[in-house]
Amino acid sequence: MNSYVATPELQATLISKAVNTEGQVFILRLKNSGDSPYGTDSLKGRAILVNGTIADLTVKAASAGSKILPGSSITLSAILKDPKAKVKSIVIEATNLDTGMNTSVTVSVA
Repeated sequence: MNSYVATPELQATLISKAVNTEGQVFILRLKNSGDSPYGTDSLKGRAILVNGTIADLTVKAASAGSKILPGSSITLSAILKDPKAKVKSIVIEATNLDTGMNTSVTVSVA
């Protein structure tokens, strides 16, 4: 019997969280463990709140470059405008530049 392990192409790690005048700012590292590059221009983010609702995030790549090449990572910020919302997890969506398909990765905050 053979066994296989599927490794996600994108992996996200929460580096820090802060509350300021902009709202809640989450700093994340997004690593490309796959074989295809991902674009940073089309990054999207959503916060899943503890009450089950979903809120949009403003996502910006903090490091230069328009691609996340295989084996590399970028740092990005995800901003939620509501400083009082209780965030359970964050979902980041990126576009695979080879296939045009979107891939999402979730990172726990709580």
